Amino acid sequence: MIKNALDLTGAPQGLDKDHILMYMFLTRFEGSTRQSYSIYIKSFYEWSCAYGISITEAKRVHLQFFVEQLRKEKSSYTVHKTVGVLRSFYSLLEADDIVIKNPVAHLSLPKLDKENIKRPHLNRTQFCDLLEYAKSRSVRDELIVLLLGIMGLRVTEMCNLNVSDTECYIDGYRLLEFTGKGEKKASLPIPVMVGRVLEKHLEESLEDGPLILNKFGNRFNRSGVSQLVKRMTLEAGVPSVTSHALRRSMVTNSLNAGADIREVQKAARHSDIRTTSRIYDQGTTSHDSSSLNVLAGFISGAI
Repeated sequence: MIKNALDLTGAPQGLDKDHILMYMFLTRFEGSTRQSYSIYIKSFYEWSCAYGISITEAKRVHLQFFVEQLRKEKSSYTVHKTVGVLRSFYSLLEADDIVIKNPVAHLSLPKLDKENIKRPHLNRTQFCDLLEYAKSRSVRDELIVLLLGIMGLRVTEMCNLNVSDTECYIDGYRLLEFTGKGEKKASLPIPVMVGRVLEKHLEESLEDGPLILNKFGNRFNRSGVSQLVKRMTLEAGVPSVTSHALRRSMVTNSLNAGADIREVQKAARHSDIRTTSRIYDQGTTSHDSSSLNVLAGFISGAI
């Protein structure tokens, strides 16, 4: 559980009405999304409790007061994320006739300078330096960097991979099949440079089970991967970035390599292409044109 997240797991008996409504809202989501959303909802719940305002009785003026107080303590980005979650929450309450109107609908929010939001990533040279360092450590560490920085997997997606997820072949391509964000099934072609390292790794893991293991022989978790990536970037002499920044590097470097933006969108599995173009500053089902293969060739040329 993420620190400070609202713990509503299992909806224990004795919860008040507001808790039950929040619990039912959060059950719509899974994994890190649910944990993240629970943090934003918790901040509003604690505020409403402090002022004695029931969530179902809150009016727009109450929510505006909450926003004004929140912006004194948090960034504009956090304010927008919090309000976005609350907007979805109240939209459901409105649909279920629990509230008459959505009190979040017409809030005045701080200006969000989307162009200046910091989104760290590693450029081509930095990523190659990290990859070479990971290779010197172990095949497992090299594979982790490739899965995050070439395949663009989210950390949770990578941690949940099993050996059997790598055994699908279609039209001569080896595919990685897994469950992505929102419990959506996903399939990505495995570029040759990734496949070679994967084969070396599988020589040490012949039986089915978790694809990536920690030093104790257990499935790697999100925290463990984050710590490993942070340590490797520091030791490799490249900018210290988060594990998610390696996924961001996949998108940015793919675009810099000349990959079609729609193919990058498909590889990143963004539901809206504006996410790909806006966040990273920059079709067909044929695996030949996959941005992952374009990126793999781009990186291979620098090694």
